[in-house]
Amino acid sequence: VPDKRIAVWNYEISDNNGILRLKIESDKASGLENLEQQMKRHFPKLKIDKTNLSDLDEKDYTYGLINISAGNIRKGPKHWNELVTQELMGTPVKILKIEDGWMLVKTPNGYIGWIDSPAVSLRTQKQMESLSDQAFGIFIRQFGQVFKNNGKTEVVSDLVLADIIRITGKINTMYK
Repeated sequence: VPDKRIAVWNYEISDNNGILRLKIESDKASGLENLEQQMKRHFPKLKIDKTNLSDLDEKDYTYGLINISAGNIRKGPKHWNELVTQELMGTPVKILKIEDGWMLVKTPNGYIGWIDSPAVSLRTQKQMESLSDQAFGIFIRQFGQVFKNNGKTEVVSDLVLADIIRITGKINTMYK
């Protein structure tokens, strides 16, 4: 994979008493099939365990929405890993894998990386489809805040330019 920000190809080769095993996971179904065919042709005794990350749609929650003002998406599931990209609040992501408090996600522009699990609100495919029936707004100031109530006494979240927020009503000059 020339650009690991847009595709997943993880593999591990092990030898268990002379039996070679290839464990591989990817989000590229056609590539996995092609690799398996080639490996079986050249190495018929090789045991292959493959995981197609794009086939995980059977899970209940395979989508999510970024729920913080700007979510850091990293190359690996650690805070010290290289930053791949950032996504803003309200951005939909495809969940590829969940592991140790991190999610491997695919963004709308094709980037793949790891984000802290609490930064994503999980959704089913049906819930994602129902979002088109709801009202949303785009935050147009450099910085702002979301409050728990119209008294502005308790801050729930910060906001940055271009965050996407769901609008459920309006109270005076404030959106609910």
